[in-house]
Parts: sequence; structure tokens; C-alpha cells
Amino acid sequence: MTAAHQLNPLSLPGPVFTFSEALEVGMTRGKLRGPGFTKLRHGLFATADAEYTDVDIVRALCRQDPHAVVVGPTAARMLAIPVPRSLQVRPLHLATSPQRRPRPDALLRWSRRSFAPADIMQIDGVRLTTRVRTWADLGEHLSVWGLVVAADHLVRIPRPRIERRTKAYATVEMLAKAADSSLRAATRLREALPLVRVGSDSPMETRLRLHCHAAGLPEPELNPSLLVPGTHVRHEPDLLWRDHGVSVQYDSAVHRTPEQQVKDIRRAERARQLGLHEVIITQADMHDDGQSAVDRIGEALHESTRKQTG
Repeated sequence: MTAAHQLNPLSLPGPVFTFSEALEVGMTRGKLRGPGFTKLRHGLFATADAEYTDVDIVRALCRQDPHAVVVGPTAARMLAIPVPRSLQVRPLHLATSPQRRPRPDALLRWSRRSFAPADIMQIDGVRLTTRVRTWADLGEHLSVWGLVVAADHLVRIPRPRIERRTKAYATVEMLAKAADSSLRAATRLREALPLVRVGSDSPMETRLRLHCHAAGLPEPELNPSLLVPGTHVRHEPDLLWRDHGVSVQYDSAVHRTPEQQVKDIRRAERARQLGLHEVIITQADMHDDGQSAVDRIGEALHESTRKQTG
């Protein structure tokens, strides 16, 4: 057996590697055709018995092409910017220099673009567009409401006790500047901006707020911090109509666990102590464009107004 066939795959730069990288460690074309390796596309291979992810694939491509940048839906997924499931699948979206002629296929979708240095970031060997630039690029892929969901995520003030950051990823002003400089979807981006709010903690909270807005309900406060009378305890409803004494909590699947149910009971008690009528919204209420959610919240607001006016 030749020395090349005795090579340990660990000498490769990762579970996914390029043809050139294989040659550099002494592999041959014959070895790469063997059972130990899988060809992903022209010039790109993976170790057959190793687990690899899309991040490993784009990392290898970034090593291969110094101009390669992860963009659009793929950049959003890697930066944990919320996008629909339909955009969380392959092909992977990358861009490279306008002078290059990349080969598109079922795995990769290439575009040829130039970026300002400020629009590019690097994470663990992967070059990708910044969060603000990614949001602007998503204008080609998302609806107006989808862009609002993504923007709400970016402008949200983090919770330092839970997250390892203290500042929002972006400001509305930063997003507006990106929208103005966009050549591809400026109209849709500008349409989304007036609907962006600081305060939503999840995509479903944003969509619930947008359904309320579309129905003409008053603008709510988002996750305000309320001090329970006579205590040092804080209550933070997802949505609050303070003047009406109505709060809303969106309960996702996580609220079905016994531990979370105990927390929900305590949360409901805090709402009662604050004199709030709490409306619980679930996924079922969000069907049919959120009609059930809007009806239930609207009814609570109407009842509050009726009581206040006698």
C-alpha cells in the first residue's frame, strides 16, 4: 500500500475539503474515488464516515475561493436571523467576484457581486454578509411581514442575564440606511421599516402584533417591565394595552412542559395582582391570518372600554 493510501483523513483541513487540499496532503484521484470519501460536487469532497454540516461546506468553499461570501437566506440561517423553513434548506447561497464564473448546481446557488469591507464579517473561517446587509439582501426572498420579523429580531434589546450580549444587533436607523442603499428590493424594504418595533422577543410575537395592527387595534407596548405592587417582582407581558388593563401572552409548545406550566400559573397570578386581564394566545389562534387571536384580543379591549365608560 502506498504512503498516499495510508494517509489519515485527520490531516485534511476538515470533514469537507477541496480537491486541491486533498492533493496537498498527498491524496490521489484514485483514493478520492474510493469508499472513504464522498463527492459533493465538482472539486468538493467529504470524508464518508464523518458528520458534516452546511457550515463545513461553505467553510471549504471560503478556503477555496478568497472572494466567496455566504449571502441571503444561508447567511440568515447561520446568523440565526428568523426566516421561513422554505429558506432554511439547500441550495446554499453564496456570492463571489464579478470576474469569476462559478458553477451553479443543486448544492450551491452563486451570484456575482462586490461588497464593501464593512458589509462582510467572518465567523469560524466562514465569510458572510453582516446582519444588516443580510437583512437588506433578504428583500429579494421575504414578504414585507417576513422582513419585519427579521428586523424585529435584529433591533431587539437583548436580556443580559440570558444572552451574552448587551446591545441590539442593529438599530432601525441602520436598517433604513441599508434599505436606501439596496439596488434589489428597496421598495419592499422601505415598506417594512415603518412596521418595525423594538421589543418583540420572538417571530410569533411580531406576527401577532402585525395581525393586531392590520385589524386596526391600538398599538400595544411590547414586553414592558411592570413592578408587582408590594413586591420586588417584575411582570413582562408579551403585549400590553395599559390603558385598557389588557395583556397578552403568546404560549408556544414550550409552555406544555410541567415546569413551564408552573411558571405560567405564577405569571397569571402576577397579572391578576396588577389588575390585568390576561389573554392567552396559542398557535391555533394564529391560523387563518390570526383571526381568532385578533377576535379574542379585540373582545377583551372592547369589554375593557365598555366597563370604563359604564
